[in-house]
Amino acid sequence: MEPLVPINEYRNGALTIEWDSVTDAAKAHRVSYALIKTLCATGNPLPDQSDSITFDTPYDSPYHYEMSDGPAGQKKPLLICDTTMK
Repeated sequence: MEPLVPINEYRNGALTIEWDSVTDAAKAHRVSYALIKTLCATGNPLPDQSDSITFDTPYDSPYHYEMSDGPAGQKKPLLICDTTMK
């Protein structure tokens, strides 16, 4: 189980909302938890929006998402804790 990871939402490059968790951001935009994690890892904008809406972990957070190889060569978002990396 992943810890609660705060997520920042940006509209057209400007910080607009600081979400308490990935789940909160996903619920507000009516998209999946996995999509928000993927957008955090890739930096891609939320699809089908008139504004460019992107997500990322806060600068001072020890957590961030990266894309990693999953089963059958598919990419999936992976939560990384910088304080445990050597």
